[in-house]
Amino acid sequence: MFTENLRQHSKAISHAGSARWSSFLKQELPTKKLEEWKYTDLTFLDKQNFSTDFEHKFINVVSDNTFSFSVRRAEAQAPLPQVVGLQMVRGLEDLQKVLNQTSGFRPWSYSNYFSDLFELTNPQQLYFIFDSKWDSKNVLHLELATLMDTAVLSSLGLNIIVLPGVNVCLHEVFKSHPEAVINANINYYLAENAQLSLFRLDSASKARVVSTLRARVEKNARFHSVHFTGDALWSRHNSYVELSGEGAHGELSASYLGDEGHFVDHHTFMDHKVGFTTSNQEFSGVLASKSVGVYNGKVWIQRDAQKSNAEQLSRNLLLSKNAEANTKPELLIDADDVKAKHGATIGQMDQEELFYMQSRGLSPELAREMVLKSFVFASADKLPEVLREIYHLKVTAEVARFIADLKNV
Repeated sequence: MFTENLRQHSKAISHAGSARWSSFLKQELPTKKLEEWKYTDLTFLDKQNFSTDFEHKFINVVSDNTFSFSVRRAEAQAPLPQVVGLQMVRGLEDLQKVLNQTSGFRPWSYSNYFSDLFELTNPQQLYFIFDSKWDSKNVLHLELATLMDTAVLSSLGLNIIVLPGVNVCLHEVFKSHPEAVINANINYYLAENAQLSLFRLDSASKARVVSTLRARVEKNARFHSVHFTGDALWSRHNSYVELSGEGAHGELSASYLGDEGHFVDHHTFMDHKVGFTTSNQEFSGVLASKSVGVYNGKVWIQRDAQKSNAEQLSRNLLLSKNAEANTKPELLIDADDVKAKHGATIGQMDQEELFYMQSRGLSPELAREMVLKSFVFASADKLPEVLREIYHLKVTAEVARFIADLKNV
């Protein structure tokens, strides 16, 4: 039914007659028969007669003095604001005028059904370009939101470009109404010696979020993303990091809380294309009631990526016999002079640890709370201080709500 809705609204696509769009319409929604979607149930898109809102072809950007932007669907194209150190352009042609080169914009080797849907229904994309005038002490707050409260899937996104030697901190928020789904797509391009630190937050109470993160990291550049999912009812996050230059470093971390009926799925792919690259992945989930957590993390160290170093760790804390954790860290190694390791744990609270804390005067409730917080806040430790403060500010309330719900069970 969902794909049939796409076919019926094809006239709203500016290039509806293109071979690529026609080919896309022949696809069906991914099903659990596919390994990549083994645990992710998308049948609700058919059952609830979901449509899309790609009839609105323009992206609206609003700014204020605190460097906050909101990217949403709009029926009219708004003027792009001016910020020191940040240039914003629409479309690849305007981008070429700014950069005078597009070497970093070769086709991605990774895509999925939802990233393809976004690209096909958004032919004129938005680009944020950070240059040497950007103050590294600033934090840019970026909100991707759907305002519709009906059964609709909104595809939103943009491209983030960090020019050589520039250091950027981003705080991204995904918002959606309970009846809607937001399909968030952001591509990151880090030039030589650039740095980007990122805190992503699912701020979608009882709603559904699907996202695609793609990052291309050049020589001696560093990309670090920390993601938190709390009250979102259903979420599927796809992350692909391409380490394309020597000395490049990629880091993906996430913490998530699962309560009654919550579903959280993280699929990652760390691609070491050249030698002397490093990566780290650490995902921590706390699952209660009948919640489900999924982590499938792949690391590919290609044949030319000698002297590379990759680490993976997935930790899951189950607070109920009905909670479910599915974890699958994978290493694909085609080089012979590398260091790589991975690990995964699934278990309940350590009773000896709780006993020790109580023997030092903590109440049982406080001891359990401290263990939970150690899981949730560990992923933020490596963030810059300004982002770490935002993380604690945003996440503390979610943790308190989660703990309060546990006490009521």
